[in-house]
Amino acid sequence: MYDHFLDESSVSRRSSVVDTGELLVTHSGVGRDIGDKFSTVRYLTADSSNNVFVQVGSEIRSIDALTDVNEFINKLGLGDARSVLIDITYLPAYVWAPAIRHLLQQAVDVRVMFSEPQSYPLWSQRTDVAQDLASRDASDASFYVSQSASNSSPLPTFATITPCYRDEPVPLVVFLGFEGWRVANILDDLEVEPERIIPVVGCPGYKIDYPGFSVSANHHFLLRSDWSTRLRLVSARSPFAVFSLLEDLLPSQGRLFVAPLGTTPMLLGSILFGIKRPKAMLVYDHPVRVLDPQAERGRTWFYDLKSFGAGK
Repeated sequence: MYDHFLDESSVSRRSSVVDTGELLVTHSGVGRDIGDKFSTVRYLTADSSNNVFVQVGSEIRSIDALTDVNEFINKLGLGDARSVLIDITYLPAYVWAPAIRHLLQQAVDVRVMFSEPQSYPLWSQRTDVAQDLASRDASDASFYVSQSASNSSPLPTFATITPCYRDEPVPLVVFLGFEGWRVANILDDLEVEPERIIPVVGCPGYKIDYPGFSVSANHHFLLRSDWSTRLRLVSARSPFAVFSLLEDLLPSQGRLFVAPLGTTPMLLGSILFGIKRPKAMLVYDHPVRVLDPQAERGRTWFYDLKSFGAGK
């Protein structure tokens, strides 16, 4: 069993982060609160068309193919750096997930940094989304986490072509968040037998009452069939606990659908599982997150991924 507690550390606030001597990769906008503290920084950003750019010094470079490891490494300007800290707090998953995979493939020592939200905005406080609120179930209308999501599609470098056979059904593990409507969309995209669905709630959560909010937001999903009887719990803060849980749930044939709809650390754990288990199929709906650069961030976590590098 992987001892996931060995490679996790944290500081109480994002403002407490100091230069660790690593090359920092962070968001080009809101990530500068950390970037300004580091001597070596690469700023990543993506526009509304999902074009990705990296700032190296004063130069802006376009990354045309996120799936191309050589292009990514060259554009990133890694140079002689063999230790990288990736701040995924504000980056979209379709940017940081392939970045982590490419760096691990190059035997770079990778640490991931993530700052928890101090709180979430409420749907009821958003007058500009009143129409959306009216069209959604009131049970998942408490927190305004995502503006929208799309149909499920692979993250760059995580597309898996694995045949599924009726006599060998594939389980679906769903990590639940505060948005029940996202689960419904995922189930519409997949043909999975109800008895093969395993829901997972983040518990303990960022705050003591968050697991209850997650269950409430997904109560229609949990009450359908007998899925609640298969409910699993895992720390909302630990990608390594998520990885270990997925290892435990992996069938002998090695195929598993994973829908990481919960916290960012849950998504990171699913990404690490996808890297180590190529037959795993990540089902992701690419939500457009609500990110307020002025919002206060809470505890900041550091995850050391050395155990997931090439050859490990």
